[in-house]
Amino acid sequence: MVAPVGASGKVEPATALERCVNGHKAPAYACAFSPLDADLLATAGDDCQICVWRLPADPVEEWTSAAATTIAAIEPTVMAGGHTNGARDVLFHPTVSGVLASSSTDGEVVLWNVETAAAASRLTLPAATSALDWSYDGTLLLASCRDKVLRGLDLRAPSTVFECAPHPSAPPKSFRAKWAASSATSCVLSAGPAARGGREVSMLDPRKLGGNGEARASPPILFRKAIDTQTGALLPHFSEETSVLWLFGRGDTTVRHLEVDATASTADDALHPGIDHRVASGAPHAGVAALPTRSLDICGLEVARFVRLTGSAVEKIKFTVPRTPELKTYFNDDIYAAARDGTPTVEAPARWLRMTTRSTTTNGGHLPSTEEENLEAVVDASPRTRSLRPAGMPLLSERVVEKKVLNTQLVNARLSTERDRKASDQQQYDKLKALADQYEQYQPNNSMGARPGVDAQLVDGGEVDEDEWDD
Repeated sequence: MVAPVGASGKVEPATALERCVNGHKAPAYACAFSPLDADLLATAGDDCQICVWRLPADPVEEWTSAAATTIAAIEPTVMAGGHTNGARDVLFHPTVSGVLASSSTDGEVVLWNVETAAAASRLTLPAATSALDWSYDGTLLLASCRDKVLRGLDLRAPSTVFECAPHPSAPPKSFRAKWAASSATSCVLSAGPAARGGREVSMLDPRKLGGNGEARASPPILFRKAIDTQTGALLPHFSEETSVLWLFGRGDTTVRHLEVDATASTADDALHPGIDHRVASGAPHAGVAALPTRSLDICGLEVARFVRLTGSAVEKIKFTVPRTPELKTYFNDDIYAAARDGTPTVEAPARWLRMTTRSTTTNGGHLPSTEEENLEAVVDASPRTRSLRPAGMPLLSERVVEKKVLNTQLVNARLSTERDRKASDQQQYDKLKALADQYEQYQPNNSMGARPGVDAQLVDGGEVDEDEWDD
């Protein structure tokens, strides 16, 4: 079913079918919107087909107008050939228009050219995948496989660039890996089972994963952070603008997040845990999707907004940073980094598909090559970024803090009064002490005979018999 982000309330069964895209002959298990074209939707179904839908630009008007074409009448573009087994995941390329990757239950990963509706390359892995994720510039594709192995794929070759186990000695449960990359830093984060039970997040250095097809037995794990003792699968999402990893556990009712710093020297600093948030409805998570950055309320210091699926509803949840109203009048550039502008770096998918992969630094997520490159055949697909700063909004880093200038005369007068008060108190104390000493000198204690021959003496009368006591 397709609905606008701001929609709320209950959908009646009579109108539900008009809001559904219907093109698969079996249940659909995955869907994804294009980050470069908000009206382009891809779905993956158990009928082995990948369908791409062009949705109306304003779906609300389509539903309210009786003469308009309904969502159900939209015909999909079916990718020719499909998969040999049921498709389970689908993901658009982050920087190249019209490029799509999908995977199936038999371990087949396919790179699609949406313009021609044909497969550009196919690669069969030893095990099925549980999640896919593109690198920062889309040169590599991370495949989290069900045999506990994380694989980096170059689908234009096609070949496997590296293999590693991000959760060694852990039970055979599914994990999901994300490229935690931006224009300044890069690492790989994997959320999965821990060796002694529970769940953990592993941080890996992509520069040490191996290159040119080299496989490494021991994974280059920088840090490992235990999350909890639950057993449900973790659904991670990394925010490039704030460097925060959001964790939703399937079956959980809480949302966890970690502040990521790939340059830190300790696990607590590299994966710093924040406060856990419990959802208001109390319904457990069944699925989750992050809304794009352009939908955030920057003036309200909103840092993330998600749509989560429960057993009976689709709910929207958002997260904001608490700050004073004065600070909200500025653009908090200490929170928001540069974000993708949503425009394709390469508009012709055929050109990107036939070009060689650029050997980049870890920012692009690709590993350095030792061979000489043909510079004429290289395409730089690094994403275009822009500032999230609203027009005319001043920067918080340029905020001028007015210093309070103290009146010197008032300060000196206050200090002088304080000194006079302390001197007066000291004089009173000295007078009282002198009187006490004088009284002790001329008024001796006559009760205990302190001075022999002068004061009264204590006389010993001898022992007293019992009969001398009076009743």
